[in-house]
Amino acid sequence: MPVPPDAPSSAAPLGPRPPLPPELDPRGVRPAPRRRRRGRWIAGGLAAAVLVTSGGIYGADRFLNSRITRIDPFHSVTGAVLAQPAKVNESATNILLVGSDSRQGMSRKDEARLHVGSTASAEGQRADTMMLLHIGPGSKKAVLISFPRDSYVEIPAHTSSAGTPVAAHKAKINDAYAEGGPALAIETVAQVTGIHIDHYVEINFLGFERMVNALGGVTVCAPRNLVDKDSGLDMTKGVHKIDGEVALKYARARHIDSDFGRIGRQQALLASLLRQTESAGTLANPLKVTRLVDALLSSVTVDKGLSQGDMLGLAQRLKGLSASRVTFAKIPVTDDRYDPPGPVSFAVLWDPVKSAELFQAVRDDQPLAPETSSSASPHTVSAGVTTAPSKVRVQVLNGAGVPGLAKKAAADLAQVGFQVAGTGNAARTAATAPVIRYDPRWSVSLQTLQASLPGATAQAVTGLGGTFQVVVPAGWSGARKVTAAAATAAPTPSSTASVETKSAADTTCA
Repeated sequence: MPVPPDAPSSAAPLGPRPPLPPELDPRGVRPAPRRRRRGRWIAGGLAAAVLVTSGGIYGADRFLNSRITRIDPFHSVTGAVLAQPAKVNESATNILLVGSDSRQGMSRKDEARLHVGSTASAEGQRADTMMLLHIGPGSKKAVLISFPRDSYVEIPAHTSSAGTPVAAHKAKINDAYAEGGPALAIETVAQVTGIHIDHYVEINFLGFERMVNALGGVTVCAPRNLVDKDSGLDMTKGVHKIDGEVALKYARARHIDSDFGRIGRQQALLASLLRQTESAGTLANPLKVTRLVDALLSSVTVDKGLSQGDMLGLAQRLKGLSASRVTFAKIPVTDDRYDPPGPVSFAVLWDPVKSAELFQAVRDDQPLAPETSSSASPHTVSAGVTTAPSKVRVQVLNGAGVPGLAKKAAADLAQVGFQVAGTGNAARTAATAPVIRYDPRWSVSLQTLQASLPGATAQAVTGLGGTFQVVVPAGWSGARKVTAAAATAAPTPSSTASVETKSAADTTCA
């Protein structure tokens, strides 16, 4: 359950850990540990292992190098080198982050505590989560793309572990791992994205829990009550500081609002970890670095090509990467309940045009979305604005409980050209700036409203539709007049919808 910000973690005892060398362990050498158990994998920890703990890797490189698990996923079972697209930019690095749903080796107590089912009930092994981390040239920015686990893609022809040839076929993307392990997962992602994969990383389930605990917990914001019996998540609306166990449940829950909601929570969780590490100077704290390294030792599996030198170089590149330069992206889809022919159950169908544009932008190190304007001149064309205010519908909600506030704000917005679709009341908020609720499919129109309300917080609400909601705080200061560069028709949901992105520095509660 959530814990108060200053309370100690309420997760189960961490138990024995692998010994650290004396120069890393302020308590000296500890007794030899028992063998670590492996559990289900999770994406937030995968990326955090690469991004959040880069400083820890840099400081304990030789020790980590001797203890970390390594595999060779870039050769098939026949020994052939995997077929991959040519690399566009040798200075960029692309890492496939994969989490499998295997429960093998977990104790019954762990299975019950973490709500992951049992080894006996888990049939086969699949990639529970996949992410692609792109680190641009010069490490000036990073992009993290989340793949819906039910994405309907083509699995390349391959040879099974039994030596049987398997023809190329359509299936869910997580089936690639089940059919051919890490090698086929890499080949599948490389083929469907056109992006050359340089490295492969896995992190284990219990390791993620321990890593969050080593950081002292993580702060998340629930936009509403979140209850998911399968994962064990039971969180009330609002801001919570949670321990590693709750963080796992928060990131795993997918029966609240589908896999897309789960992806959003994973990205929000990872963003919070990055911001926390950046602001608190975590990697400058020897004790916290020690704990992070300790958690990683039993958690991370990497490809053999990620040598000690590569790890050092990667860590050095990432040390100066701030949260504001990390962008999360979701793959555009046209149908999240696609019923394909054959035995495959409901799957997710990508938007062929927009997904191709997303992958091309990553290959070419181009921005994934236009920059929005933080302010707007009353009499000049507003940067980034292409939709006229007259094409944007807005409902105004009183979030302060001040009589007449919503009507006043509605009049101000109408005065500068917006279509006002009525007023109402929202739950009272202590926010000092307006909150803009929007459907991601209308992200172009969002820029117009943001330019008119500089400093407003944007909150994505999937399914809200074409009418924006503006929650007005007590300190409402009016709306600015904005002018579009070219008046356009109101955007509608279509294959030309913008790619949904979010900065790791974004603190929107969603």
